[in-house]
Amino acid sequence: MISRKLLLLATVALFCMIFIGSTQTAPLNKRQAVVYADFANGITGQWTWTSDGFDFVKRADGDFYRFRGLFTRGFEKDTNIQNYEFFVITKDRQKIDYTQDIIENVKISSAGGTSPFQKVYQGFKVSDFVGGTFFVKHKGKKISEATIKLP
Repeated sequence: MISRKLLLLATVALFCMIFIGSTQTAPLNKRQAVVYADFANGITGQWTWTSDGFDFVKRADGDFYRFRGLFTRGFEKDTNIQNYEFFVITKDRQKIDYTQDIIENVKISSAGGTSPFQKVYQGFKVSDFVGGTFFVKHKGKKISEATIKLP
């Protein structure tokens, strides 16, 4: 009698552990997406485009994404942010210009890095950026570029 109860208890416990384990492997929030551009040629830094569903659930009237990042070096020769351009060319050849927002919100340090930048934009999905290129120009001349890719 005791062995049957023990066997039943062990079976129920095993079933519960398998059920809990299988539900924990599924992502809880499928609305998240992340892509990034990692600069390592001429200037150094990383920029990301993310959509975290919890932040944007209330904004159902369009596609929103958060753009954030910073440069850690590469701006030593000219620390005037006004002389730079920052833009993305998507894989569909659309230009997305971040220059004005970055100029208004980012400072270049004497060491050649920048302060961090973050802003929410509308009009594109994060997946639209995959395969695109993030460019940095100085006085109209390209100084660096980075391919936008999945992690």
